[in-house]
Amino acid sequence: QFITSQIGDPSLKQELLHTLDRELIMLLPDFYASYENFFADLSGLPMGDTQARPNSVSQRFSLKPGMLSGEQGEAILERGARLAASVDGFRSSLSSIANRLAGIFEDNNEGPGRAAGMLAELESVRNQLAHFRNDLEFCLFPEDPNWIYWIMLTREDCELGATPLEVGTLLREELFHATRSLVMTSATLTSRGSFEFLRSRLGLEDFDPEMEVDPLLLESDFDYGRIREFCADSPFDYRTQAYLGVAKDLPDPNSADFFDQVMEPLQRLMVSLGGRTFVLLTSYRALKTVQEA
Repeated sequence: QFITSQIGDPSLKQELLHTLDRELIMLLPDFYASYENFFADLSGLPMGDTQARPNSVSQRFSLKPGMLSGEQGEAILERGARLAASVDGFRSSLSSIANRLAGIFEDNNEGPGRAAGMLAELESVRNQLAHFRNDLEFCLFPEDPNWIYWIMLTREDCELGATPLEVGTLLREELFHATRSLVMTSATLTSRGSFEFLRSRLGLEDFDPEMEVDPLLLESDFDYGRIREFCADSPFDYRTQAYLGVAKDLPDPNSADFFDQVMEPLQRLMVSLGGRTFVLLTSYRALKTVQEA
């Protein structure tokens, strides 16, 4: 609807609808089937070392190279290849549609601004699909020793992912050296008033906060001597305006009945405080659960 709404000529709009139906909509059933079949097979993979506790809402398993060998593993890899091929077909169709749209706008003077916006939207979707395909291939061949590969199972979903063991190198290459200036701010950047631990984790250990800044460096790439640190004291009077309580009778946060157990004391606390309560949660799913309770 977004694409066709940008076309003023009714005949061109009808032609584009046929193009969308022929080159994109027809691919959807196969794409969804490939997606569902792959993750259904993946969720049935025998798991060994679970990182979840009994009765937990979610379970995370390490994915290792040997787990995708054998008949079942080969079937999952084949499903993955079909899903990747389906994504490639989608991206190819989006390219054809983008070329067709560019021709329509050029031939009928529909407006360069409108064309640029639509083509940018299509290119964004193509890039997202490319990232998905690359991530899928990377995770299905868990061979890089610098990454942890995992499968997460919940009551409704199956997730496949990978996490780097050390993020400092990635941040240096992809962020710090590709950025002219960067501000990082949070309430939890220091440990006992020092940024040393954070710098070591983020790959900033070689940055010298005391080094004098060369004015010429301000016009060049990011330099190790340009980091500056500042820690502001909190204006909050914790000694007289804060209370720390630790519950000893609640289940593990990953257990299925955690929110059932925590809501009653939480509601009592909120009433006693006159509603002046800011509740921090660790996921959007937890937020929805508390909201509906």
